[in-house]
Amino acid sequence: MKLCRNSDGGAGFGSFCLSFGKRKVCLAKAGLSDLQKDFLREFFGRENRFYLTGGAALVGFYLGHRETFDLDLFTLENEIENGFAIVKDVAKQLNSSVEAIQTAPDFRRLLVKRGDEAVVVDLVREYVFQLETEKREISGIRIDSPEEILANKLCALLSRSEIRGLVDVRELENAGFKIEDALAVA
Repeated sequence: MKLCRNSDGGAGFGSFCLSFGKRKVCLAKAGLSDLQKDFLREFFGRENRFYLTGGAALVGFYLGHRETFDLDLFTLENEIENGFAIVKDVAKQLNSSVEAIQTAPDFRRLLVKRGDEAVVVDLVREYVFQLETEKREISGIRIDSPEEILANKLCALLSRSEIRGLVDVRELENAGFKIEDALAVA
């Protein structure tokens, strides 16, 4: 994988392309809300044991193919409580409120609201085998790889059929990521 600047030379969300051998995937220029972008910058400015995965990673950094209303922040360590404390600090910094919607030992679903904007933040302790234990970092944000996300999307389709999951799989395949390769590791 090689990280290269787009021709606009900008910085931040959506200003880079990723090269995977002969494949080049440009990061999305849009897709995440202002609150989502602000939250990610602040969260990853304080925390490096979590990584962004799922639809928000695809929308904000790889494909820009749809909207998303949540942020999936996973960790491979026992850091859910610390992550929750950081979310509360970030919400305060962003003049936002945070409400716990669902709580379990390895999971927190939180609602962060600022004015008329809202985002659901899921903090998840991940136990599943990882293709890449070292996550890439783009604009200071740790992000899961498209290959990893595709494998996870395929597994998720077995337990919950959501149209957005199918859309994500289709768009990843259109971008050159093979379902057959992902099935081998799913």
